[in-house]
Amino acid sequence: MTIDFSKLKVRGAEELKQADERRYQQAIAEDMAKRQERCRRTITITLTCDAESRYTMGGTRLISFQGNQPDRKPVHTIYYAPDHFGDENFEAAIEQLVEGVRVELKGYWKPFRASSGETHFQFIAQFIDLS
Repeated sequence: MTIDFSKLKVRGAEELKQADERRYQQAIAEDMAKRQERCRRTITITLTCDAESRYTMGGTRLISFQGNQPDRKPVHTIYYAPDHFGDENFEAAIEQLVEGVRVELKGYWKPFRASSGETHFQFIAQFIDLS
């Protein structure tokens, strides 16, 4: 029995780099599509305090901020940063989300039960647009 190794293709560095880039772009497209599916509401708020950055137990970066809608109703918002959202983009977003800034948010309302037993809602932002 003879094994013909000439048929095995060895991918070069450039070819591997292109394959990685395709996978990266595909992951971004899938994340954006999922986020778009989750967008059920659009709200505009004016921030009442500076945004805070935090991490979940699983290591996901998030931005937490609060503001008021035009009718003065308070809104607590969470934005989970996608994996492809680099550290520089994350820090730049935090620096722009300061008290008094008006932002348009696309996302959905998520109920949660407080320790008092009351049901509250927070807005889970999928997209943030600074006005």
